[in-house]
Amino acid sequence: MAMYTQVYAQFPAQERTAERRAAALYSNLIADLSQLHFADADDRRAFPPTLHSILARHGLFGLTTPGEHGGLALPLEEAINLISATASFDVSAASTLVIHNFLALPCIQAAPHIPEQKHIIWGATRGDLCAFALTEPGAGSAPRHIEASALMREDKVRISGRKI
Repeated sequence: MAMYTQVYAQFPAQERTAERRAAALYSNLIADLSQLHFADADDRRAFPPTLHSILARHGLFGLTTPGEHGGLALPLEEAINLISATASFDVSAASTLVIHNFLALPCIQAAPHIPEQKHIIWGATRGDLCAFALTEPGAGSAPRHIEASALMREDKVRISGRKI
């Protein structure tokens, strides 16, 4: 079942139209995020304990990923609006969504040779976090200048490159 159906099953049929789904999601996301205590979390230097589950429940780990892969398949503008809404509460949480949705997840999607790729993508759209080792000598934090690579050899991955 697509994430769209799971996330929006709680809304009446008229709310599930393409024009209204982002507005409904935005409204519900804001309501949930406003219940969290981000200042306390900043003092503890940790995300609020339920933040990850809220983001996953709203489908924010698969914003632009096609529905057949478990994502919401949102247009880029709607995805950016939802990340911006998250940033209005916590910039670190929004940064996590940007890295997950637009750096790490696309790398997995672009590598069909990865064993169990479809299962990994499905899990990532449901809340399994993707990470991205960004900084390299000569590239800094510019993703397009990264030179490190990962190659599959039999059942092992060989990573070549330097990270700082």
